Amino acid sequence: MLIKILFALIGLIAGGMFGLFGVYYLCVFIDYLNPPKPGAGMGSIGWVFTFVTVPLFAIIGFTYGIKLSSNKMKNDLDYRIIADELTGKTKLSLVEDQEITDVEKELNIRFESDYKRYVTTYGIGILGGSFIRIYAPWRIKNERTQWTKRITKFYFWNDKNLNKDQVLQSLIIGDTMGGDEIIFYANQYYVLPHSKTEIFSIGQSLNEAIEWLCSSGVLTEAFKERNFEPF
Repeated sequence: MLIKILFALIGLIAGGMFGLFGVYYLCVFIDYLNPPKPGAGMGSIGWVFTFVTVPLFAIIGFTYGIKLSSNKMKNDLDYRIIADELTGKTKLSLVEDQEITDVEKELNIRFESDYKRYVTTYGIGILGGSFIRIYAPWRIKNERTQWTKRITKFYFWNDKNLNKDQVLQSLIIGDTMGGDEIIFYANQYYVLPHSKTEIFSIGQSLNEAIEWLCSSGVLTEAFKERNFEPF
């Protein structure tokens, strides 16, 4: 929230300044191209336009600042790496770019950019207070057929956000320790809850999806931990 407020204020001030000085120098430039009579010209009357340009560009700057802050927060993947509780392991099992490319070609899909950054930066493990597991590309490929068969057989969710056909066309991306399954369909992440009939839309990026799972309080009690424990 503080980041969003800061970006919004910077955008507001920068936009207002642009609306003020931009008009002034534009008027000066026009007078330079078409020299006016002494005491006349755009430079002497241009301030009138600032009553429109200053608030207009301030609003534009404010809006753009909020958008920039949202993009920054959306693209943040910053988790604290902790040792595996059983083995004490902290070494990351990272996914190679080539593996991602190979699976994309084989399945004729395109993984979302946050997912790619996640598996190449953190790899395979469990995130957020021992709650979320994001699958490697090889697992998504190897288990896709079996997952589709299981979902077809045991499907019980309503059609509020996705219908059965859409779910069967989606990619299973990960799960939670509570048995909820994270899927990706049409540039959007969803979760198939283990014990609820509603499919929830949880974000357009993996980071948004993770934040929803950890903070919404819908599937589990909200928590602040953002630790990554490698397998």
